[in-house]
Amino acid sequence: MRAKWVVQPLADHGVPHAWWNLLGLAKAAGALGLTAGLWVPAIGLAASLVLGFAA
Repeated sequence: MRAKWVVQPLADHGVPHAWWNLLGLAKAAGALGLTAGLWVPAIGLAASLVLGFAA
C-alpha cells in the first residue's frame, strides 16, 4: 500500500521508484536500531546516522 503522503514527496523530489523499497528498509532498520540503542548506545548512534542519511 502506498500512501499518497509518502509517495508524493518522493515523486516530487525525483527519487526513482526502484529506490523506494530500499529507503523503506533503511528507515525500518534505523527504527529498530534506535530501539536497540536504548540498551547499546553505539547501536543507537549508528541507527541515527542511518536515519539521518535516509531521511
